[in-house]
This record gives sequence, C-alpha cells and structure tokens, in this order.
Amino acid sequence: MKRGILGVAIALIISTIGAPFITYADGINEVHVNVNENQETVGVTDDEDYSISTIEDVNKPLWIHGSKMIVAHESNNGIKFFNLDTNSGDFVTFIEEGMNVIDITAASDGSKVAFSTDKGHIYTINFLNGDISRVSLDTSIKSELQWSSKGDSLYFIQGEKSNAIAKLNIADGNISTVFDDKVNYKSDFRISEDEARVVYAVTNAGKAILDVTGEIESIDTSNTEPQLFMVDLKEKEPKAVKLTETLDNKSSVLLLKSGQVAYVSADMLDIDSNISIKLLSADGKTSKILLGDMNVINATLINGENILALAMNSDGEMGIYEVNSNGIANKIAEVDSKATQLFSTADSKNVAVTIATEAGEKIAILREGKMINLTK
Repeated sequence: MKRGILGVAIALIISTIGAPFITYADGINEVHVNVNENQETVGVTDDEDYSISTIEDVNKPLWIHGSKMIVAHESNNGIKFFNLDTNSGDFVTFIEEGMNVIDITAASDGSKVAFSTDKGHIYTINFLNGDISRVSLDTSIKSELQWSSKGDSLYFIQGEKSNAIAKLNIADGNISTVFDDKVNYKSDFRISEDEARVVYAVTNAGKAILDVTGEIESIDTSNTEPQLFMVDLKEKEPKAVKLTETLDNKSSVLLLKSGQVAYVSADMLDIDSNISIKLLSADGKTSKILLGDMNVINATLINGENILALAMNSDGEMGIYEVNSNGIANKIAEVDSKATQLFSTADSKNVAVTIATEAGEKIAILREGKMINLTK
C-alpha cells in the first residue's frame, strides 16, 4: 500500500459490518474506503415496502467499483457520505461531515473517486488498492469535478466567480488553466472524451434597479437565462463559440462524441409547454427536439452518444427512457411518480433514481427491468 503524494498516512482497521476498509484521518475528520467485494445480488420483488438496505434518507447516489455506491445524508451538521453495498445493503461511513465536501465524482469505470472541500483541497481515493491521496493543497474554489477518460487528471471550474476551466495532474498535483476568457458564472461544464472540446453554460447576473435614494428597488432579471458555449481546445488560441441565444432554462447539459450538445429545455415564457431535450449541432446552428411529448426531469449521457432520461408522459406516468440522436426512444423501466432525479454509469449498466418521501428521499435501483428500493 502506498502513501498519498503529499505524505498522507493510511491505516487499516476493521468495520463494524466485518468488511475490511481503509481509513484516512485529517484531524477529527475521516474517510473510509471499503475494499471488500460482497455477497449475492438481491433479485426483484413486488413488495413496495421492501428495501435492500436499512439506511434512511440518503441521496446523491454515485456508482463506484463493483456493487458499491456512495450515498449522502444531509443534516444540520453538514453532509455525511456512506459506502453502500447494493447487493447486501451493508453500509459504512465513507466521509464525515467535518470534511465539508463541495463536489464528488467517480471515474468512468468506478475504480476511484475525487472530491473537493470548502478549503479548495482535492482528494482522490482508489478502490482497487485503497490508496487515499490529498493531491492538491491549492485553496482556490473548485467545482464540477470531472475525470479525464484516462483517469490521470481532473478537470473543473475554478475561481470565486467560476470564471476559469482548469486541469489537475494527479501524478504531481500541478494545476494548469485550460481556458479563461474572464467571463464569470460558468456552470454545467462538460469535457469531451478526447479532451479536445469543452461545453458550458454562462448565466449573467441580474441588474439592480435603484430608487431615487440610491437603494435597491428591484432586480432586472432580463437576459439572465443561461446560454451555452463551446471551446475547441485544439486551436492555438481557443475561443468560446456561443451555441444558443434562446430564453429557455437549460439543465443537464451533455456533450456527445459526435460533438453535438444536448440539454433539458424548459420554456420560461410558456409554463404549459413540455420540458423536453434539445439537441444542438456542434456549431449551434441547427437543433431538434427529443422526447417532445413528455416532461423531462433530467438526463445523462450513456455510451458516448445516447441519452438516458427520467421523464413523465401525459398520463402522469414516470419512466426511464433511452433516446438516440434521431429521436428514437425506448422505455427502459417504469418509475415511481415521485422520482426526482436519474443517475447512471456511463455504460448504463447501473441505473438509480432518487424518490421523494415524507422523511426526505430514498434511492431505487434498476434490476431485471424493474426498479427496486435500495434505501428507505
């Protein structure tokens, strides 16, 4: 077992559920890594009250190595993360509240995760060998972490006003600026698999309207709708190309292998219109609507080109749909009508949704074409 590149000490201990895991202590805060593979897969059941695990009120499911999943529980003390086995239902504490995690992401194969803290520090955890490393002590704000396809670097939005896109080299902790046009409030950042293009949204701040005394009377929110931009990093002097000028709200921004860009589009002027997926050409000059007869909650990219979406039809029935760039949709599974968000691995082999409950949220996972409750 090796040390982290900044000399982080690692110790082996035994969890209360009998599975070996690694723990890293940073003062009073701890990170635990379960390195044990586990039991048989739980099959499908029609019992709506059944759940694989007894853990309650968790969300933000993040699929990792094997049958494991990272889940979050939010309280007044902060966010606590657990390592949950989706087969046995066993769970152990993964990251304590005191770490103050801002963002967490998994590599495409689930073998490792990275997370940033409120101090700006970045940690990586390898589930194959249990290595935990604090790879950056840089204190700048970092959000929307994304692994490179090779797993040797991390991309993220950097800065107090989210103006720059930066890259962290895992091996030496070096941070370099990939693109910074000094435009603030970037979000929904995605980098292509070949690391040649980035797409992101920019939201302009509202303008304060002052009264005769100089006090703020109101905020003018016109022209604050998010707009999408593409940057070709292969160019000698990369420039942001504006893809949209539309007034719709934009979320779940996706960058396809083909260079096309997709996002969930909500018309803010016509609240009765459906919330659909809009697919843009790489230059933004042409577009088409996908799942136009449904209300899409959110969407994620699978296998580089297809889109997996959580959507409700006109009868109020919620489902998971796979749709390609030609608009051909295939229903994958029916989902509880209270589902709030869809999560999937890049290969779509592991799919989960969060569902609103009286206590907060629970997680259901896709097994044999049906959703089964993972948590309570």
